[in-house]
Amino acid sequence: YFNEFNIPLSPNSKVREVRKSIREVDPDKEGNFYDFLSIDRGSSVKEIKLAYRKKAVLYHPDGLSGISPERREHAQENMKKLNMIRDILTEPVTRAIYDNEINRRRGTR
Repeated sequence: YFNEFNIPLSPNSKVREVRKSIREVDPDKEGNFYDFLSIDRGSSVKEIKLAYRKKAVLYHPDGLSGISPERREHAQENMKKLNMIRDILTEPVTRAIYDNEINRRRGTR
């Protein structure tokens, strides 16, 4: 695994990177990526990608003609989050890290 500069990441670096992404998408630690996509936790990668495409139709700013600049910016932010969620859930290692993080959160509540 590599960072944006193609420098190899250690396993701990990968965990930190996924946790950072989770905080960016869900700063209040109340959401659940599976719920956001309306899928079960045991969904296959194919099902995740299908759910992603359905949400992308709703959030993609290019599909929202005639909206205000503020709403366009909001749509772009939602699309960025949606892309991050897809990237985390479709990659087995990052998905496992995410699942562990969700389990850890549930254990502390």
